[in-house]
Amino acid sequence: MSLDVVLRLIAEQGIALHLDNEDLVLRAGQGKLDGQAIALLKQHKSELVALLKEGALPQAAAATAPRIVPEMLPLVELSQAEIDRIVAGVPGGAANVQDIYPLAPLQEGILFHYLLGGQGDPYLVRKVISFSSRELLDSFLAALQTVIDRHDVLRSAVVSTGVHKPVQVVHRRATLPVTEAKLAGGIADLLAHTDPLTRRMDLSCAPLLEAHIAEDADAGNWVLVLLNHHIMFDHVTLDIVVGEIRAILQGQQAHLPKPLPYRNFIARVLAMPREEHEAYFKRTLGDIEQATTPFGMRDLLDDRAQMDEAVLPVPAATATRLRDSARKLGVSRASAFHVAWAMVLAACGDSADVVFGTVLSGRTHGTASADRMLGLFVNTLPVRVALGAGRARQVVLAANASLTELLMHEQASLAMAQRCSGVPASQPLFTALLNYRHSAKGAADASDAPSALGGVQILAVQERSNYPFGMAVDDFGDGFSVRAQCDGVAAARIAGMMVRAVEQLAEALDSDEDGQLDDCELLPPAERQQLLHDFNATARAYPGESLVHAEFARLATAQPQAPALIGEQGSVSYGELNARANRLAHYLRALGIGPDARVGLCLERGADMIVAMLAVLKAGGAYVPLDAGYPAERLAFMLADIQRGMRTKALW
Repeated sequence: MSLDVVLRLIAEQGIALHLDNEDLVLRAGQGKLDGQAIALLKQHKSELVALLKEGALPQAAAATAPRIVPEMLPLVELSQAEIDRIVAGVPGGAANVQDIYPLAPLQEGILFHYLLGGQGDPYLVRKVISFSSRELLDSFLAALQTVIDRHDVLRSAVVSTGVHKPVQVVHRRATLPVTEAKLAGGIADLLAHTDPLTRRMDLSCAPLLEAHIAEDADAGNWVLVLLNHHIMFDHVTLDIVVGEIRAILQGQQAHLPKPLPYRNFIARVLAMPREEHEAYFKRTLGDIEQATTPFGMRDLLDDRAQMDEAVLPVPAATATRLRDSARKLGVSRASAFHVAWAMVLAACGDSADVVFGTVLSGRTHGTASADRMLGLFVNTLPVRVALGAGRARQVVLAANASLTELLMHEQASLAMAQRCSGVPASQPLFTALLNYRHSAKGAADASDAPSALGGVQILAVQERSNYPFGMAVDDFGDGFSVRAQCDGVAAARIAGMMVRAVEQLAEALDSDEDGQLDDCELLPPAERQQLLHDFNATARAYPGESLVHAEFARLATAQPQAPALIGEQGSVSYGELNARANRLAHYLRALGIGPDARVGLCLERGADMIVAMLAVLKAGGAYVPLDAGYPAERLAFMLADIQRGMRTKALW
């Protein structure tokens, strides 16, 4: 009998198969496996083993089944009712369902922020590409559809309603939606319509790509705005997609490698022991009780409408110096840049012991041929760098060891890692991100490879995250560039600080003194001069013979309605403040306060304190500030020393 008959038998009888080394293990309900069925399975064992190794057996069995049942889905636990609800939402029903399996860790995190979002979506990636003709554009879109047909993950959708836990559903067929727009307002209309700051993609509809096209009559070309969602794509995936499009357009489709299913990666993630991940993060983060939030940025959910971006190259001499120092020290260049980013965060915060998110490729361990597999492999996990733990070389060596160990947990859940820290669950552990990536010049890159095709030009690439303080480092092999993305802070300033941190780190590593890193100065000389001196150049010439309270009285007479104080309780004018001070001064004089008298003031900051200070001066005395937080014995001594104390605002 043919393999199709065996696959139909597996589907109809709900037979589950898996591999134990090279042994084929069967699981079925009582009475489902008779002698004839077992003989058929043995006859086609080699073919079934091959399908299992490729991760294609569930899809092949489901293709022959009239209904998807739980036994066909070995990677996920779903009830029959949940499966039926999922299938009901798929165009074409069960015949169009190829597979169902859980989300990867970062996919879960992205979905969490997607569900909490409102107007826009920081994980919607936009590329704007121009084509010299409509024919070239149509060829590009047809090639992209071919790539979608080849790869499971490009035909996948995310289902989060009607199930106890979100899953991804692989469709057998998914057509790229292409929308043609008529541009009344030019390209600006198309960009406004597809702006990730205001647009959201329906994650339950495969594929998670959209093509928006329009003719730009003024420029004489066609424009494609391609939207894809990060929940199914990472940087390597985009590289592979673009590379395959180019190969197809050049007539090389027959030479493309056989696609590898994303489910193989999901299966490996599910097999990982979570207890080891938890033990690691408790050991490394358990004593962290303060979140790392540069400039007090705590919001991870904003639409990031004010995100600023700046790119700076690392000077060639600095790049060479850092690369040589890292090689001599036996550490990766990435480790050095992680320390440099920690230096920036320490300068923008209040601690030299910092935690931030680092983007891991997710393709380092375990999954065979992961470098050729499409899908979201990257993960964001916390890394800790203690700048005060030793000299520069010690800090870099420690960071290198931390990153090496972290790679063994590269598919752990970020939510779990954060729970292992001492920071309350209601607060983020960090709001800063570092993405160190190898971007060798001349390689087929997701943002420039289409430009290698004649008549095709990349106009813009827009990708963001929900972190308000991000830094991307591009390692070109012979040099580096840094890209800052910041919300509410000038990105050029932060990029400049990063370059300065790299320079200081390279100098410290190359120096015989091996200096400390927690006290490095990252501000450029001009900004340091401005902050310390220019902004504080407040000296003014005042009449040397005049007194403070007399000058205040003169101002109150000249501009009585002008605001003198502004606080939480509102504003107080010069005239009102002067009148209140005069009344209290008369009262003090009646008590005998005059020249050489000292009056203790124990008041909270505010209008009453200013009134009391002016009143004492107007009465001819001198005031002595008293802090209610001082020990009682010290306050008693001070009061006895000044002999008279005024401690309540009820005096006026």
